[in-house]
Amino acid sequence: MKLAISLLIPTIIDFFTYYFSKKKDREAELRKEKLRCYKDFSSCLARTMEGESTSKDQIAYHHVATQLNLVASSSVICVLNEFMRVTAEPVKKRSKEHYIKVQSNLFRNIRLDLGLKDNGVDQDFFLWSSGIKSELSTNKSERAGPVCNNSVFFITQKCVALACR
Repeated sequence: MKLAISLLIPTIIDFFTYYFSKKKDREAELRKEKLRCYKDFSSCLARTMEGESTSKDQIAYHHVATQLNLVASSSVICVLNEFMRVTAEPVKKRSKEHYIKVQSNLFRNIRLDLGLKDNGVDQDFFLWSSGIKSELSTNKSERAGPVCNNSVFFITQKCVALACR
């Protein structure tokens, strides 16, 4: 009986050690993938700024935003969907202040999803454009409309309820 117990205890310890190390490896891999996707999203979003956007930039932005559905938390997906709805509105109807609030909320949720703390910082997040028009965007027939220069998103109560489930 003592022999069975002495063999069983190390086996159980090995099992739990293996299980928890694999779990941590999977979590680390997911965090790495999230960071890559969020970096790609931020980069593509910045390239869609007014005056710099080409149709290729617009397509890349929408592809990356769609990929976020695979790795982002439910709160980020909810806010991202609202952001996409707002940026789909005509540019002239968008409120710059509303856009800044929505974009800031999106980036706050992304930071929280990555495990970063704001430490009480309640400032808006901005994307900076170079101010240089793309060579492709100078031809108005080839230029896609700006996605995000003057728009913002707002989390609806429905989205908050979905994210809290």
